[in-house]
Amino acid sequence: SGTEVNEEQLSALMELFPQFSKYQLSQTLLAYDNNIELVTNKIFEDPTIIEAFPREPAEEEVEPVSDGDNASFTEELSILDRGDSSKNKELDKKIISEGVPDELRNKTLTRALKLLYEADEDERDDTYDEADVNRSDPSKRIGLQEDEESYDTKDDSNEVRQDHNYHIVEAYLWNLLKEDPKLFERSKRGTKVRKTMKEMTSWSDEKIEGWCRMLERSPTRARLLEKKFMFKGNSKTGKTSYVHNRDSQNDGNVVKEQAKQKKSENIKKHEPQSTEQKKRQHAKNEKRKGARANHNRKKGHDKKLARAGNNAI
Repeated sequence: SGTEVNEEQLSALMELFPQFSKYQLSQTLLAYDNNIELVTNKIFEDPTIIEAFPREPAEEEVEPVSDGDNASFTEELSILDRGDSSKNKELDKKIISEGVPDELRNKTLTRALKLLYEADEDERDDTYDEADVNRSDPSKRIGLQEDEESYDTKDDSNEVRQDHNYHIVEAYLWNLLKEDPKLFERSKRGTKVRKTMKEMTSWSDEKIEGWCRMLERSPTRARLLEKKFMFKGNSKTGKTSYVHNRDSQNDGNVVKEQAKQKKSENIKKHEPQSTEQKKRQHAKNEKRKGARANHNRKKGHDKKLARAGNNAI
């Protein structure tokens, strides 16, 4: 009828035009005989037509209600005022639909729904409040960034400290390895030397022995450590390479040095001598001749004494 609003059409209008109140849309529908297409076109063409209606009905517009209607309305309000006992329960449609004017019934339904939703609402969720504050407050964002940077700096300093400590441990173990590789054998566990090694490095027996095995299996790594710990400036200190055969290398160096000396002596012998060099060489030979002669005479004298002793016996 012309005095009742089609609830489906009203709901559709409320979805299309949420900026207008339910009362304004319902009155507009009534003005155009519940023709939703016509109302929609009118609002799109001239949105001001809906402003002719107030957002909420005025108090004086409520029609007087008869005694019977007042009794049913009072009973309806008593249902709403029950609080928790009436929460999440449907209203008695029979009480609402009988003897109550349309506008008053709509207003009552609105109030009932509002009370139900307010009763069911949870506590306010403040999960994202801090995130909103950080996003809106530049000073707090800067503080957060500084905290992250300081945390990164701490991580870097810890890494540098760990690398430095590992460098010291490796230098200590390398010196021991050059002195006596047997210190890293499994049989040395429990000895006084091994306990000292564990105290100095804070490493376990397995880690100390594993470090030595790693160098045995990786000559490249051993050579790097040799360069790292055995060179100071441009002069090489300490023993020769742990990786190579040290004895054979030293023997080879000695043989090469002796060969060089013999070669230089042979070259000097075949060189032409000057007059002064000949005189010096002759004087040396004369001295040696006298020494050899004295030695020979003494040797002959000793032989004579020995023979004389034998004859006497």
